[in-house]
Amino acid sequence: MNKLAVAAVLAAAVVTPALLVPTLAQAQEPDDLPPPAAEAPPVTVTIPPCRLAEHAGFEEADARTAALLVCASIAHAGASPGARYRVSLGKLGSIIILSVAEEGTTIGSTVDSREMRLQGIEEVDVAAPRIAAAIVHGIPLVETERVDNLVGGDTRVPKARPGTVHFALGLVGMAPPLDQGMSPAPGLMLDLHYETPNQRFELGGSFRGGAGQASNESPSVGFAIFSVGGRYYTSDTDFSPYVGGGLSWGYLNLTLPGQNNLSGSNSGLGAYADAGVEILRTHHTHLSVGARLDVPFFALNTGGGETYNPSTGGYATPTQSTYFYAPLSLEVRLTF
Repeated sequence: MNKLAVAAVLAAAVVTPALLVPTLAQAQEPDDLPPPAAEAPPVTVTIPPCRLAEHAGFEEADARTAALLVCASIAHAGASPGARYRVSLGKLGSIIILSVAEEGTTIGSTVDSREMRLQGIEEVDVAAPRIAAAIVHGIPLVETERVDNLVGGDTRVPKARPGTVHFALGLVGMAPPLDQGMSPAPGLMLDLHYETPNQRFELGGSFRGGAGQASNESPSVGFAIFSVGGRYYTSDTDFSPYVGGGLSWGYLNLTLPGQNNLSGSNSGLGAYADAGVEILRTHHTHLSVGARLDVPFFALNTGGGETYNPSTGGYATPTQSTYFYAPLSLEVRLTF
C-alpha cells in the first residue's frame, strides 16, 4: 500500500513540470507584453513680435504697462510682420532709460536700436509713439520731435563753462593828424564784454564819442564810433599786456585851421587795432591803459573855406576834395 502511494507521488511530480512548460512559454509570448509608450510631441516656443526684456528696479505692473504702450505704438507705426522688437527699461540715478531694439534672426541679437532718457515712468506715454516711429522707419529720434511731444531728456539745459560779463567806463583822447600836433579831443568810452574762464580772451562791444580842440588855433576833432571785437591777454597774472582788434562803424569830423579852414566829415565802416596793459586783474575792478588806431574805410569829404576876391567884391566857391584821416587815440578805463 505504501509502495503504491510513493509511486503515485513520483508520477505526479514528473507530469506536472511537463504540463507547466507550455503554459509559461505561452505567457511569455510578445503579444502579451504591454504596448510601448507613445513618443512625446515636439515642444514649440512662440516668441511674440514685441516683448518686455530687462526691467530690473521697476514695478512689474509699471514695466508691463510701459512695454504694452511701446509695442502698441510699434504696431501702429506699421512694423513688418516678421520683425521682432525688444523693449527694455533701465535706471541711471533718477533718469529712466527707455530702449527698443530690433532683433535679427537669432533671439537676443540686435539689428537696430533707439534710446530715450525720461524724467519719469509716466513719460513713456509721450515717448512711445516717437521711439516706435524711429525704430520702425529707421530715422533719428530728433526727426520725431514736435512742440507737444518733448520729454525730459530733450529739454535738458546743457552745461557750459562759466565766464563773466564786465562793464568798463573810461576816458579817451583822440589825436588830430600827427602833422597838426598832439592836442587830443576829449571823449568818453563805454565797454561791455565777455571774459573767458581763463581770463585770456575778451569779446564784446564798445562806444566812444567826443569832440573838442585844445585852443582856437588847434585842430578840432569830433567822433562817434561803435566797435565790436576782442582782446587777448598774454598772461593770467595780476599784470598783463594785451592786444586786440575788430570792426567798427563811425562818424568823424575834422577841422584844420591855418589851411584855408579845411573842414571835412564822413561816416562808414572801418577796422581798429589796440594794445596796452591791464593791472589789478585779480581784483574785482581792473585798470587798463592803452592806445588804439582806427582805420576807416572811407575818406573825409572836405572843402576849403570861402575866400574873398577884392577884384570882384565877392567870395570864391571852395574846391571840393577828400582827406584820409586814421585817428590815433589814448584811453584809460576801469573795468568792473
